[in-house]
Amino acid sequence: MASSTLPRVVATRLLPGTGLDRLAAATDLWLWPERRPLPRPLFLEQITSAAGLLRTGHEAIGAALLDTAPMLRVVSTFSVGLDGIDLAECT
Repeated sequence: MASSTLPRVVATRLLPGTGLDRLAAATDLWLWPERRPLPRPLFLEQITSAAGLLRTGHEAIGAALLDTAPMLRVVSTFSVGLDGIDLAECT
C-alpha cells in the first residue's frame, strides 16, 4: 500500500513496458486494468484527489473535469496530439 504522502496519480489504461512500474514505485497509483474504456463516473470519482493523470487519449479533459479535480497539477497523454484536452482550461 502506498504512503499517503505520495502524490496520487490516475492512469486510465495499462501501457506497454515498465513505465507504470516505475510510476507505481514513486506515487500512489490508481490504474484502470481493463481493456474497455474507463466509465466516466468511476473516472471522476478517482480523479477527485489526484495530483497527476496519465490518460490514453479517450478521456476528455476540460472545465468539468478540472472542477472535479482541484489538486490535479499534471496531465500526461499516451496518444498523438492533444485532442480532448482543453489547453486553455488546463492553463
